[in-house]
Amino acid sequence: MPAPKRPLAVTDRRGFEDRAAEIRRRLEMLTPRQRQALDMILTGMTAGEAAEHLAISERTMEVHRRMVFDALDARNVAELVRMVTVAGY
Repeated sequence: MPAPKRPLAVTDRRGFEDRAAEIRRRLEMLTPRQRQALDMILTGMTAGEAAEHLAISERTMEVHRRMVFDALDARNVAELVRMVTVAGY
């Protein structure tokens, strides 16, 4: 059985710093295209709008978005925004 995941919201300063460092480490592992996808998610673009902007198919953009969410272990856009804010992205 996998270990339970540590919640994003931590109350002590050390926990916050540890969580921020982990998120920064995960952000560094994103590919350039995944970083572009992340930036477009953060600006509120839909997959279709982002795909058009990057001249790729919507399905390809959806794959990039999913990989960003998986890499950062985010369940939704709100959680993703909180995570990158904590990391100072």
